[in-house]
Amino acid sequence: MGLEGLGSWNWTRLGHRKFINIGYGEFKGDTVSWNENYVATSGRNSNGMIASLAKPGQRRGFSGGAKNYQATSLVICNNLLIQGGAILDEEGKGGFIRAFGLEDGKPVWEKTFDAKLAFNGLAVDTCGIIASFDDGRVICLK
Repeated sequence: MGLEGLGSWNWTRLGHRKFINIGYGEFKGDTVSWNENYVATSGRNSNGMIASLAKPGQRRGFSGGAKNYQATSLVICNNLLIQGGAILDEEGKGGFIRAFGLEDGKPVWEKTFDAKLAFNGLAVDTCGIIASFDDGRVICLK
């Protein structure tokens, strides 16, 4: 498979692949999401940046807070940025999903789980936020 990561022992550790990170134009990070109005990036420490595509130069950072969180999925909605991933503690079994405001980058809510979120395991639909986890569970948050 090569050094791109699929056959690499560290594939799930984002940002350690051959090309280091992914991007949307000038915006780069371990995870990236965008729509017609915003682009958001997140680093391996789950801190990130939200930029307005409609208003060039308008950028704001957001902080994941906890050092042991690793984001593996981002989804931009109409008014929120949804981020999810793994909680890397001694047991290494937990996961999280949280939301940040697009306008100010401030935390809105957070929920933790007893399993890690699957890589890119978030989707948003009219029913709510759909999340899949490493233990095989799929949930819908409303």
